[in-house]
Amino acid sequence: MLDKHLPEGAAAITNQDAEDLLSSVEEMNEDFARFSATKRERINIMVQVARLAKLAPLFATELGLSSERMEFKELSTARANGHEALCKLVSTIISEYQKEDPETVETRAALLAPVFAQNAKISERRKTNPAPDVDVDPDTGEELERPADDEEEDATS
Repeated sequence: MLDKHLPEGAAAITNQDAEDLLSSVEEMNEDFARFSATKRERINIMVQVARLAKLAPLFATELGLSSERMEFKELSTARANGHEALCKLVSTIISEYQKEDPETVETRAALLAPVFAQNAKISERRKTNPAPDVDVDPDTGEELERPADDEEEDATS
C-alpha cells in the first residue's frame, strides 16, 4: 500500500499540484473502501480513512470553484482591512453611544453584541482547538458548517 501511494514517502504527496493530490487521495479512498473494517482497524487508520472520505469531495468542490490560489499576502491584507473596518465600527458605536443612561447603554450593548459574541466563539474555540478559526463565507460573512467533534467520531465508528 505504501509503495503504491507513497513511493517517495509522505512528504512527497504534499508537494503535488492540487489536481494530482486530489487524484492521489481519490485513489487511496478507492483502495481503503475495499479494505474490511477489521483490516482498517488492525492497521489503525479508521480516523484517517473517514476524514479522507469526507474531505476529498470538499477538496474537489474547492478546486472547481477557483483555479487561482490566494497568496498569503492577499490573506494578510484582507485580514488587516477587516480588522481596521471592525475597529472603525466599534469606535463609531462607542463614540455615538457614549452616554450612560439606560437607553443608550442598552443600544450600545445591542450594537456591540455581535462583536462580543464572535470574540467569545473565537476564544472558546482556541481553548479546545488551536487550529485556525472557523471558515467564513467571504460573500456573506456567515460561518460555514463544520462537522462537530462527535460527528467525526460517529463517522469513524
